[in-house]
Amino acid sequence: SSSSSSSSSSSSSSSSSPAVEVMKIGQSNPVAGTVTVMTVTLAFSTAVPGGSTITLSGLSGSGSAGAVTVESVSGLFESATVWNGGAGTLEVTVSSGGGGLEAGSE
Repeated sequence: SSSSSSSSSSSSSSSSSPAVEVMKIGQSNPVAGTVTVMTVTLAFSTAVPGGSTITLSGLSGSGSAGAVTVESVSGLFESATVWNGGAGTLEVTVSSGGGGLEAGSE
C-alpha cells in the first residue's frame, strides 16, 4: 500500500511523555496502489520503558485498510500493531524483552 510521508507525533504510556529529539520518516515508493516500505527513525529525550506505546500520526493517504506489518530490525518493537488507516495512525509497542529504548539512541 502507498502512504504519504507526512510527519508524525509520538506518545508514551508513562505519566510523563519523553520528547522526540530525532524523527525521520521515509518511504520506498510514493506511487499510489503499490507496496511501500516506510522507515521510521526516532530518538527520545528520556528512556522509554518496555511496554510503552508509541503512536505515529499523520500517515494519511494510505490505501491499506487492513493490517500493517511492522518489522523491527533491532527487535525493539513488538510485531503486533494497531493501524487506523482512516485516521492515519499506527501504534507500536516497545518490546518488554529488551528493557525499552535508551534516551538519545536512534
